[in-house]
Amino acid sequence: MNTIVAQLLSENKLSQLEISSLKVMKIKMTLLSSNPRFIIHFILKALIHTDGVFRHYRLAIPVDYSIYNSAYFNRNVNKIKTFWYATIAFMNELYRNDVGVDFTLVDDETLIFTTEEKSVIPQKGSC
Repeated sequence: MNTIVAQLLSENKLSQLEISSLKVMKIKMTLLSSNPRFIIHFILKALIHTDGVFRHYRLAIPVDYSIYNSAYFNRNVNKIKTFWYATIAFMNELYRNDVGVDFTLVDDETLIFTTEEKSVIPQKGSC
């Protein structure tokens, strides 16, 4: 990184603001590489936004006929429900502890469109 900065400086391609930003970045990188505790604090402060409020959402995942009829699900409602629960578990694992968001599945079979007439996504030629 230092050689790239030196080259850009010699070619007068960096403004004073960019130079000061690079210095701050170098200080942060030095702290990150030398102090694991600072790494965790810096990453959490920089990447995860939370206001300390735990939120609970109900999540409905509709399944269109084209998905229901796909080779993966093969018109099997149990496979779709397994997918739903795996998705909720994955999302809760990602968001519950760090961001304070929890999801509950809306387990309603009317969200599975089992006929082409009820399809949400238009099939070829119907647009």
